[in-house]
Amino acid sequence: MVPSYTTLKHVQRDKVNLILSKYGKTRKNREEHGMYESVGIPVYPEFMERLEWEEHEEEEFKTLFLLLALEMLLCPALSSRLATDLVPALTCSVDSVQYDWCTLVMSKLLQSVRSFARQFYSYGHAGGWGGCILFAVVFYLDRLDREAVDWGNFPRLKVWIMKEISLASKEDKSLMGGDYGCAGTLDVAYGETNPRQARDTDGPGVETQARVTENEGTEQHHQSFPIPKLTRAREWFVVTSNYIWKKWFQVCPWAKLHLGMMLHVVK
Repeated sequence: MVPSYTTLKHVQRDKVNLILSKYGKTRKNREEHGMYESVGIPVYPEFMERLEWEEHEEEEFKTLFLLLALEMLLCPALSSRLATDLVPALTCSVDSVQYDWCTLVMSKLLQSVRSFARQFYSYGHAGGWGGCILFAVVFYLDRLDREAVDWGNFPRLKVWIMKEISLASKEDKSLMGGDYGCAGTLDVAYGETNPRQARDTDGPGVETQARVTENEGTEQHHQSFPIPKLTRAREWFVVTSNYIWKKWFQVCPWAKLHLGMMLHVVK
């Protein structure tokens, strides 16, 4: 589990304070009862320039890389500041490969969507939401009722080039009103055969194969094909992405329309 303020040990708390003193900045905030100060980590363009590998600066390089990855891709906020509750995650930058980042991304995304939904349904509008919207857009694109784009090839970000995004956007957009949501969606999950792909099956892991012989003609021959084992990283991606998709529409039934509109942001 990625470190958080509730799971930090004493040594890690000292490391959080060190990180905040090195990269953090104090900001004054106004509340109903007055002003208060908070310490956060704003992400400056200069951070990118400092991403040069030096053997004696391994920890600083990995900390900055993880900081940028969290704020810009995995768990972006509405501002250019790393979310306060993500600061403890920087303490594991050196051995980050050993931690479960998929669950963190899913949790932050759903948390942001719930916050947006509360504002939207309460006031009729909302200023936006954080979280890894880019991944949500990819899940949306993969589930449009259209021919699958290089299905089974991971990571999915690799197959959704700008040309494919543009084609999907046009197919899902209404010619009359300009809204999205016209193509319909498929009930599909990563790690399974896409419903748009032709197949014969007798159940999970068993495919039907046509065997043609000169004398016997065509007959159905059943042969078992074991489902390929997923690597640990890919298995996490498959399970997490399918879970996010289901939870997304439980929280925000209107999300399909909004994700369609986000295609222009991606483009």
